[in-house]
Amino acid sequence: SNLARRLRLTARDNNTRDSMFQCFYILCTFLVEVNAASNFLLYCFFGKKFRLMLLNILGFKRKKQLVAYRSTVSKSRANGSRTYEVEVSVM
Repeated sequence: SNLARRLRLTARDNNTRDSMFQCFYILCTFLVEVNAASNFLLYCFFGKKFRLMLLNILGFKRKKQLVAYRSTVSKSRANGSRTYEVEVSVM
């Protein structure tokens, strides 16, 4: 009787431990999946290069824009300071 009670308690503890492990495993698996999904969304939202490459891979290619830069440097004679002008135009 005493041995049977101990065996039942041990079995109940093992079942409790197994169910706790299973819950912990499910929670960890869920967190890994949430992490992967959130990383993808963050890259899509914040990463301009990632977003452009993804659209390119998926077949939503945009026409390439040509960007022309022209810069000039001028020096003022009054106080010796330099003035930089940069002109950017998209073609």
